[in-house]
Amino acid sequence: MENFKKYIVLWLSQSISQLGSSMTAFALVLWTYEQTHSALSISIISFCNYVPYILTSIFVGSFIDSHRKKSIMLVSDCVAAMASLFTLRFLMAGNLYVWHIYIINMMVGVTTAFQQPASSVAIAKIVPKNKLSNVSGMNSFSSNLVIAFSPMVAAVLFSVGGLPLILLFDLFSFAVAFCVLLFLIRIPERLTEENFQSPFAEIMFGFHFLRTEKGILYIMLTMAVINFFSRLTYENILSPMILARSSENDIVLGIVNACMGVGGIMGGLLVSVKRESRKKANMIYVSAALSFLLGDLTMAVGRNVFFWSFAAFAASLPLPFIMAGQNLILYKKIPENI
Repeated sequence: MENFKKYIVLWLSQSISQLGSSMTAFALVLWTYEQTHSALSISIISFCNYVPYILTSIFVGSFIDSHRKKSIMLVSDCVAAMASLFTLRFLMAGNLYVWHIYIINMMVGVTTAFQQPASSVAIAKIVPKNKLSNVSGMNSFSSNLVIAFSPMVAAVLFSVGGLPLILLFDLFSFAVAFCVLLFLIRIPERLTEENFQSPFAEIMFGFHFLRTEKGILYIMLTMAVINFFSRLTYENILSPMILARSSENDIVLGIVNACMGVGGIMGGLLVSVKRESRKKANMIYVSAALSFLLGDLTMAVGRNVFFWSFAAFAASLPLPFIMAGQNLILYKKIPENI
């Protein structure tokens, strides 16, 4: 129970850091669109983030297993904070360009590839197994709370002090999360030696495991397809589409993002209080189908803020159920040495 209380402290501090990062990301999308008026520029921002993330994720597994998760998380957070610091420096000097944003997003993508799996392993070591479902709901709740409030908070800070103030808040939120993790959180470590001669040997070992666990393989493949289309629409197309159809109205984009966050918040609350489902795979696929049918289709045919807001809410409400089912299966089925 003591470890779970410490996790709550970590969860709160990381949520504050997520708020700062989300505000910066929202402000930079608006800044980039104002500079270029191009949906392609927004897509390139996402491309520069996710491609390095995907490529790096393929090879980091054994590195994370053989090094301290706390150290990996601290270093990853420091590099991400440096990216925000560089952005602030270029902005204050009056020579921030769109290509700077592309390079900075590449840095963030690489650090995320290290930070996310290290954080997932750390959670599994800190939190009792009977609390994992609750933790998944808490994470969904905080992530969507950030999505709901970051556009509004960013808009207020932007009107008061512009982009520099948002970047300063981002750096402050990093400092809070960094100090909590460094001084207050102890992660039980059981390091393993790197038993693979090359990263490709490690990958082949993982594929061999998945061939013996067909259920996990099918879930991972379907989640990959779902995430691909999700990134294609909500990460690349949604913001420029809303801005183009609303005469570049930042408030409309903020409302749609907020509704997306509210839907996720309600879904996260439901997951955190519900009993653990016995049919986790069914929960994953039914939730995914509802998200696409009610969210994406409505978003495609909508032509005003009411349709877009409903679609955003409907698309995000089932997502915490997907993540909860997926995390429970992975935590309980995959051995620690993998």
